[in-house]
Amino acid sequence: MNYFLFGFCLTLISTILWPDVPGPVWFPGLICLALLTLKRQPVIAGCLIATLYFSLCLYGMFSSPTAVWSSYQTDDKPASSVVRGEIISLVSGEGDWLGANIRLLNPGGSWPAYSAMRLSWPEPPTVNVGEVWEFRLRVKGIAAVLNEGGFNQQKYFLSHHIIAKGRVLEATLLATPQSLRQRLLTSMAPLTASMKGGDLLLALMMGETGQLSDERWQQLRQTGTGHLVAISGLHLTVVSSWVYLLGIWLLGWLWPSQGRRNLLLALGAAAMCATFYAAMAGFGLPTVRALVMLLMVLLLMVSKRFASPWERLLYALFAVLLLDPLSPLSAGFWLSFAALAIILLTLRPLMATHLSQSERLRAGVLAFIRLQLLLSLGLGALQAWLFGAISPYSILVNLLMVPWFSLVVIPLTLLGALISALGLALGIVGNWPLLPAQWGVMPLLWLLHWSDSWPFAWLTLPEAWQWALSAVLIAGLLYWLLPGRRMLALMPLLPLGFAAAQWGYVSAAGDNAVKPWQVDVLDVGQGLAVVISREHRAVIYDTGAAYGRFTYASRSILPFLAARGLTQVDYLIVSHGDNDHAGGAALLRQTFPDAVLITNAGLASDPGVGTPELPGSELPELGKRAGVHPCRLTQWQWQGIELTILGPQVPLAGNDGSCVLKVSDGRFSLLLPGDIELAGEMALLQSAKALSAQVLVAPHHGSRTSSSTAFIQAVSPELALFPAGYANQYGFPKADVLQRYRDLGIATLTTGEQGQISIRVYPARQEWQVLSYRTNMAPFWYNRLFEFGEGKKGR
Repeated sequence: MNYFLFGFCLTLISTILWPDVPGPVWFPGLICLALLTLKRQPVIAGCLIATLYFSLCLYGMFSSPTAVWSSYQTDDKPASSVVRGEIISLVSGEGDWLGANIRLLNPGGSWPAYSAMRLSWPEPPTVNVGEVWEFRLRVKGIAAVLNEGGFNQQKYFLSHHIIAKGRVLEATLLATPQSLRQRLLTSMAPLTASMKGGDLLLALMMGETGQLSDERWQQLRQTGTGHLVAISGLHLTVVSSWVYLLGIWLLGWLWPSQGRRNLLLALGAAAMCATFYAAMAGFGLPTVRALVMLLMVLLLMVSKRFASPWERLLYALFAVLLLDPLSPLSAGFWLSFAALAIILLTLRPLMATHLSQSERLRAGVLAFIRLQLLLSLGLGALQAWLFGAISPYSILVNLLMVPWFSLVVIPLTLLGALISALGLALGIVGNWPLLPAQWGVMPLLWLLHWSDSWPFAWLTLPEAWQWALSAVLIAGLLYWLLPGRRMLALMPLLPLGFAAAQWGYVSAAGDNAVKPWQVDVLDVGQGLAVVISREHRAVIYDTGAAYGRFTYASRSILPFLAARGLTQVDYLIVSHGDNDHAGGAALLRQTFPDAVLITNAGLASDPGVGTPELPGSELPELGKRAGVHPCRLTQWQWQGIELTILGPQVPLAGNDGSCVLKVSDGRFSLLLPGDIELAGEMALLQSAKALSAQVLVAPHHGSRTSSSTAFIQAVSPELALFPAGYANQYGFPKADVLQRYRDLGIATLTTGEQGQISIRVYPARQEWQVLSYRTNMAPFWYNRLFEFGEGKKGR
């Protein structure tokens, strides 16, 4: 084994756990230490070189663009930056908006330290991949909302070298290169659009997934077949294998040779065809990684040097990490290398030279069955860990579809694409060459259609279950793959013992009064969402904003509840009707129909209740549903916790009509005042209610219209939490408001800066603990704030 490469690869993989990245001041020392240890300690040298390489790439990504961006502001134009970039991918937009990823030019850094941006483009013209544009942009950082269970967009951006986001103000087309792929895509897309299953065929031929609807993606997800239509290692391996086998057969028939000539020619043809296929797929990062892995395996086959499966995996891993040291941030990287490791280790018995032809055939059939089972189990466990969900039917579906696609669908699709391309070159237009491929894809279409009625087709797993399932399946894989070292299979099971002991300790406490409970202020951008939970039950206070089809309820709240294993929501309290507080209420109400909704927003006038219709309410339909109660002064017990509504005393429209909630277990208390302003604060002070609480969620996100000194002193919190989006356009929380709290000796935290903020309360120990996502839960370098300034406004 090459120990230098082992240290290099191990270090780059470990970057997903680094809390920070060494700065330039460390670079000379790293170089000197690497040179000193290179000969006698190659593992250490590999680690040092990898650290230096990763740091150089990361700093190169962020430093290169700053030298070429020009910022200016005139009387009629806001502050902006001018960049040139090549369109590398298009992202489905909302309404008349388009999302696009661009690679920065002039220069934007060279590979592997190139830089990219995610653009939000209102009312765009027709845009194609490969075009070069000059943009005037309003730029901001890639800081994204961070919550348990939620999609980590910031990590995703960095894995694709995206260092900033920008809103397009003006755009000028500079160049329209007509690549072969673009010409073929322009011609093929209309042919497949009218075919049943044409969206799948276009994805298989060109790697173009724009025709795949959200419903189709959901069907692929719940059957575990998304990898069949996303060009990856499977497709490149199938293509190269078919070309290699056909090449060996033709050369053996037409030009027999006793030497290695035909082998080398067949392998060369396989490598060229796989490369051409990757080019037709647009050389996306996942495709490039798969291609590099395949080419490394083919290169080792050409080499006369013997290499074990582990060495082949190491060389392939080194090539991919050298090409892109940020690959470990991508889920595709882990799935690709897990699949490669399983394939190499499973097919190891076929490399034995003493087997007869019949023994080799039998071993091949058994290895194929074993391979399918291991891939389904292993990748299923990895999927559960990476995405927090699993498809129970994926094993059976893939046992059927992977061989069918390998032997039938992919060859027919590419053959049809080749004939269609030749026909287009000769002026013959028609989709008839793709009809055999369409017939081949019909079994998958039937399965996708049936999957909509399958029970438990897509299971979202709590984090504890994710780790437990992953540990069990990894132990099973090790037991199967390492027959000589099966004691190693017990290692992944050790954490389960600690988890079981912790679960037993918590469950042993039978009285709710001593069981731990938790308050989580979620990061939902410029909005508010709070979850109060004990065991598997929850109360939700406010639901974040909604913009068109996008809601923070689906983006943050529901994934958080699933990750925590919170299966029952007893109360949904909507403080008032503003979008940033009530935007996700409809979705949560639909998801948890048995939850009691408490709100004044949208309730019709009732003489017995005295709740008038609120003007401008965004939830009028909810008031007509059963289980809706007005926000009135009341108190009740829930899970041993006292919930008290302190205001408003009479229903009011606007911010001062916010439903004010106090949560207390007798020792620890939390105050949720919604968006009340000065008048609402004075009303609470005059009501002579007990306002004191250890934690206060600052009213109105830290606006100057709230947080009066008298109110803060009445609450007298130890900690104030500000639910405000990072670099939001209103400038919340205001600096003078923050200082007001700090002058009174009160600690402050902001969700936009910290991500999710959690308060864990331990009644048995009479203590409480504060944790934040960026600082405590996932304190990794890629979760820190990467910022560019953006103008602020507001009061």
